[in-house]
Amino acid sequence: MTINDLPERTKEHVSNDIARSKLRGLFNDPLFIVREETDNDYGVDVCIEAIINKGKSPSNIRAHIQLKSSGKKPKKDGVYSYSVSRKNLNYLINNPGSLYVFYSVPNKQFYFRYADDLHHEYNNTYSKSHKQEYITVNFHKVLNKKSVEEIHTSLINIYSTV
Repeated sequence: MTINDLPERTKEHVSNDIARSKLRGLFNDPLFIVREETDNDYGVDVCIEAIINKGKSPSNIRAHIQLKSSGKKPKKDGVYSYSVSRKNLNYLINNPGSLYVFYSVPNKQFYFRYADDLHHEYNNTYSKSHKQEYITVNFHKVLNKKSVEEIHTSLINIYSTV
């Protein structure tokens, strides 16, 4: 065995590590606790838990995040696209408020899409008899401090009406 005969770290692994680290910087106190999903996640990379009472109380109000990253350029209209399995979408919508998040490595920018909105769009596009195996997620909404605050409010509202 030689120390030089080892696997190489892919660009995807590097960009995913960068995205995870930066995502923690967005979803933080006093609004969220970030929990890593490591065991057989079925497409959930991170779980966010809303904190209430000015950051004093964990609420157990949670949303799942499927995190994607890439060094690719956006389409001409500025939208980033990523393909996900229909089954993954079905899995995410079982937890209201769950998100798909995309990190553009060159732009150092996050974008997001609610899984519920994508599911609604999918159901309006395809008939019940036609099941598409993969769905294209188009990302154009920027994920920043303001949108994280809106996500927090949305999660609290979703669960306060349940």
